[in-house]
Amino acid sequence: MIIQITAGLENYLHWTVQYAASRRMPSLADTLAIYEDPNLPTWIAFFALGALLVLWGREDTWALLSALLFAVPFAWPAIYLLIDPDPSERADRLLALWPALLIVSFVVAILSLRQRTGLSMLLPFILIGTINGALMSQQLWGSTYAIWPLFIVLFACSINSVALLSKQSSVWMTVPTAILASTFLLIAGGAYVWSHERLDYAKLDDGQLIEATLPELKGLSMRGNWIPTFEQLVRYAERAIPGEDAILMLPGEDLFYYTTGRQPRVPVLMFDHTVNPYTPDEVLKIGRDLKVRWLIVKHELQLDDDVVDGDKAHLTKLLKQDFKLIKGLKGYDVYQRRHA
Repeated sequence: MIIQITAGLENYLHWTVQYAASRRMPSLADTLAIYEDPNLPTWIAFFALGALLVLWGREDTWALLSALLFAVPFAWPAIYLLIDPDPSERADRLLALWPALLIVSFVVAILSLRQRTGLSMLLPFILIGTINGALMSQQLWGSTYAIWPLFIVLFACSINSVALLSKQSSVWMTVPTAILASTFLLIAGGAYVWSHERLDYAKLDDGQLIEATLPELKGLSMRGNWIPTFEQLVRYAERAIPGEDAILMLPGEDLFYYTTGRQPRVPVLMFDHTVNPYTPDEVLKIGRDLKVRWLIVKHELQLDDDVVDGDKAHLTKLLKQDFKLIKGLKGYDVYQRRHA
């Protein structure tokens, strides 16, 4: 009801479902690709064997042994740190825990339905659905930016469910499993974070640390010349571009709107291939329909890869039909619409 009163359900559906799906909705083959890891059957076998021991074992020794078996899949990413120095290969071993946990958690949640009530009965399925949805957001593999806490909660739910199915005291299984899994995750996860594997696309400049001088950016600092070139653009825009004029920025600079307080008029803030659903011809039409008067092209990117993929040259060429270069700044070119 709140969404309908504010943004409108139709508007919400367009931007959160149709818009996203037009660019990033993966195929079924891509969706299932994360479950094709060759080690996946092995990890599931360790989980299954551990569960069998704790379910049918009559002594605490069996419960402790099951904990060791549960911990094996978590130990492998930590052990692999000693085998391969390649950060990418190490990261793949850590990320491979996700599909194994999703499968095991789903099976355990089904088997323990009668032992759980209320939210605890629904929580594993909510987590599994949420995690799969998050993995789908960036074509599945590796999109675990902020959902590792969900991994921990889902793992805890699974261990708890196994304990509920057990016919004996579960402390000899749950506590060692939690300690061992957490230790191995801290080791492998710490190396994963330290390696900056998920940031290998960024140019991490080793130059002098420069602080922003604009009041709106107080507290922002970055190595390299990125902040001074951006502030040069902001100051030029304040002098030369009227506040009510629509601006199209390529590939995009959402910080520009925050800093200047201008209202974005183009429905895409970043022409990144992950979020922009429009073809170059559609972007050209949008610019004309919205009477965009200014085009700003950033030609020095803080990324190793071109975020617009192969469309950037074609898109820029099309837009230059309507715009003429009027100012070259360090890092940016500013164009004005012809016959504006």
